[in-house]
Amino acid sequence: MYLIGARHVRTHQEPPEDQLDEVAKQIGARRPRRWPAVTSQDEIQRIMRDMVRETPDSAGVCLQGSDIRGRESK
Repeated sequence: MYLIGARHVRTHQEPPEDQLDEVAKQIGARRPRRWPAVTSQDEIQRIMRDMVRETPDSAGVCLQGSDIRGRESK
């Protein structure tokens, strides 16, 4: 099982990734692989090619904007 995110029930705020890492350890869940933020479409395509080669059974990818929390594409 992978922990891909969480949201506070009352505030709807998302915890930072390092906090999710700690929660995952506590509950015995895995965390998705993460890459450093990139700024060009070429870099994104290179990462995607690497991901497909290294993890062919991957279920997908989640892109997060590094400047604004909560702006994501899946």
